Amino acid sequence: MAILPVIDLGALWVGDVPLSPTRADFVDETGTAVQISGYASWSAYMLSPVGEVLGTLTGSEHGQHLEFTWPTTTILETPGVHTIVVTFFDTPGNVEIQCEPWKFIVQDIDGWLSLEQARAQWADAPLDDVFLFQLLDTAKEQCVAYAPALLVGAPVPARYIQAQLTQARALYQSTIANQADNVGIEGFTVRVFPLDFTIRAMLRPKKAIGGMF
Repeated sequence: MAILPVIDLGALWVGDVPLSPTRADFVDETGTAVQISGYASWSAYMLSPVGEVLGTLTGSEHGQHLEFTWPTTTILETPGVHTIVVTFFDTPGNVEIQCEPWKFIVQDIDGWLSLEQARAQWADAPLDDVFLFQLLDTAKEQCVAYAPALLVGAPVPARYIQAQLTQARALYQSTIANQADNVGIEGFTVRVFPLDFTIRAMLRPKKAIGGMF
C-alpha cells in the first residue's frame, strides 16, 4: 500500500525558516486517511534540490497525522524543489514503510515571475506548486537562452517577464496535448516546446530601418 503525505506548507522563499509545528496527514492511493498510530515509530528528513540532506524533522504523532518540529537552524538557502521523506517502522522486525516523497517549492527574488505573480496573471494556471514552478523555470531558461544577455544587476525587462509567462502557458498546453519528447521531474512532465515567433519578438524586437526620403 502506498502512503502519501499531505502537507499544507505552501511555497516558501529563500531565507525562510518554516514555522513549527507543521501538520502532515497521510492517505493511501484512494485518498483514504491512513491511521499511522499503528506504526511503532517514524522518521523524517528534508532534501535540498540537489539531494543534500538539510536536516531531520522531529515531532509527535496524533492518530492520523504528525506534527513536525523544524530545527531552528533550518534556513532555506537554495531555490528550487525541496523534498520531505517520511518513513514508518512496523513490527515485528522493524520493517521500513517508505512514504511517497513530498515536494515543496522555495522561491528566490530574482526579477522573474513568482508562483503568486504568475497566478495573478494566468487564471487557469496549474494549482500544483511544483508543476507550475517547473513550467515557469523551464520557460525562464528558454527565454534566457534566446534573449540578449542582461548586465549583472540589471532589472529583468517587462517584455522578458511577459515572454516567460507566454511560454509557460504554451508549455502547459503542450502537456495537455500529451505529445512526445518530454522532460521533467518525478510526477510531472513538460514537453520541450520551442519559442514561437511572438515570444521571440518579445525577447529580440526588430529595430525599424530608416527609409529613403
